[in-house]
Amino acid sequence: LLPPDGPWNAGIGKESVADTRARTLRATQWLRSKATHDMVRRHAGGDKSDPRLVVVLHSDLIDLIMKTVLAQATEVDQVPWNQFQVITDNTSVSELLVPVEGADAKPTLEYVNRMVST
Repeated sequence: LLPPDGPWNAGIGKESVADTRARTLRATQWLRSKATHDMVRRHAGGDKSDPRLVVVLHSDLIDLIMKTVLAQATEVDQVPWNQFQVITDNTSVSELLVPVEGADAKPTLEYVNRMVST
């Protein structure tokens, strides 16, 4: 995904559509992976309930990840770009249930753009 030692922008400016799609697919594959699901369960104490992973990103990448998961894309050219829209606001909370790769379960978008009121 991102190099752990940065710099994460490196002054290169906006990435290409192809690079964005590739990065989105890598992030989605990581979210779907059994290794990620196992890690989340371990950190939740091995509880058999449904532990959650919190991912904090810019809204544009969150939008693309949600679209990619919902479209069940597995190749870079399948990453949805303009086929449909998912619009998330900055500083909002969305919940997307991502089944482990190979599972019969379908991804589920529980909610988008919940705002915390104070």
